[in-house]
Amino acid sequence: MSSTETSLSGSLSGDSEMIKYAGFWLRFLANVIDSILLNIASWIIELMILGAIYWLKVIAGSAVPVASFFEVVDALMIQIINVGIYLAITTPYYVVGQHKYSTTIGKRMLNVYVVSAADKQRITLKQSVARYCSYLLSYLPFCAGYIMAAFHPEKRALHDIITGTVVIVKPRQKRDSDLPAAEITSAN
Repeated sequence: MSSTETSLSGSLSGDSEMIKYAGFWLRFLANVIDSILLNIASWIIELMILGAIYWLKVIAGSAVPVASFFEVVDALMIQIINVGIYLAITTPYYVVGQHKYSTTIGKRMLNVYVVSAADKQRITLKQSVARYCSYLLSYLPFCAGYIMAAFHPEKRALHDIITGTVVIVKPRQKRDSDLPAAEITSAN
């Protein structure tokens, strides 16, 4: 048994199984996938809102010839809208995703799940909200709270320690399409 694996009996699937903690690089890759998806969604919504603001201002000031985009929308407005949209998207994405499904799209693609450190079960809504809010602490200073996952025995980052959670790699379930033909006929 490696230092990132422990024995767990009965809490994830009812069987005794080995738990493998998700390491720094696996978690980093899942975060990159989530960030790409969330940024694309945020940019699409932001462009629609800024486009609507632009055309409403141009139509309202119809005496003015068609102005350039940056004459109508200033940089501060763009930043405020960007932060608002990103928070409006990421908050339910992380809070609901990790509470209800124990994962996000990026984590799911890598079979990574967030569970309670005490019993390895789904985290509570309170833990999920606290985990999301404590991401800020993990960013400060210089992402040290995230980097500590590389050195912690259970691969826990600062926000995991604060909220009593741990990130694990769940073994992939075999599907019939993954089994050789001989095993499929004997299973039926």
